[in-house]
Amino acid sequence: MVGFTIHNVLWTFIQLSSKITRHLSSVLEEVLANIKSAIKRNRQNEKRRVQNRIYRGSTRTLVKEAREAIAGGNKEEAIAEVNAAIRKLDLVATKGIIHKNNAARRKSRLMRQLNSMK
Repeated sequence: MVGFTIHNVLWTFIQLSSKITRHLSSVLEEVLANIKSAIKRNRQNEKRRVQNRIYRGSTRTLVKEAREAIAGGNKEEAIAEVNAAIRKLDLVATKGIIHKNNAARRKSRLMRQLNSMK
């Protein structure tokens, strides 16, 4: 049985709040837009929002894995993880999901951490 830890409670709250937000956005979309082009634009925005969340989430995961590999101390593994994270950051910045300076800052921090390994 899963215990009631702070992590479990917060995770459940986050999931419920995202479901509520998505539901509210779909309700508002139906209510606010009367013009055909505005309805289409709302549909497109929702599709892009979902896709952008996927890209941002996978980027965060790769950056986190790279930091953990650096902390682990295995140089070869850390280099591979950092390169994967940098590729993903470049892709996300190219698509305009995050700003190019944001990607550059994250890459710089990762490389600085990698270069400071013993």
